[in-house]
Amino acid sequence: MFLIGSKLKSAFYPIKIGTQEVNLLIDSGPTLNILDEPHCYQLNPPPVLNLSNAEVFPYQAQEQLKLLGPFIAHISSNDRTIVAKFHVVRGRRDAILGKDTADKLELLRVGPVSKDSLPVNTLSSNTAHPLLKDSLERSATLFSGTGKL
Repeated sequence: MFLIGSKLKSAFYPIKIGTQEVNLLIDSGPTLNILDEPHCYQLNPPPVLNLSNAEVFPYQAQEQLKLLGPFIAHISSNDRTIVAKFHVVRGRRDAILGKDTADKLELLRVGPVSKDSLPVNTLSSNTAHPLLKDSLERSATLFSGTGKL
């Protein structure tokens, strides 16, 4: 769900699959990654889809998704690269980055902050969303040091 009139456009975030950038919906619910057919065939080179008898159901749905097959790829975001499995669905749907993959790319944190995690109230141009990165770099003196924003 998205709030109409919200200043945030959505939870879509650019992720490189191989060398191609794809906007994926970062979602804390799914246990797998989904890529729709049009996005799959825009990848260069197109991935080789494996055979699968997996049954994938959207949240609270009775009818399963029509899968073309899974593939494995190197994906990257913010200087982090991992290997991830994507299930390709027939037709046009939102491309989804599941919780485990988003965690590994350090794009999602669910739950309270632990003492061992990054300090609270810290901004870094290395981990910032691309829309914030330029502002952080241009105004670095405003965001660094004790007692600063």
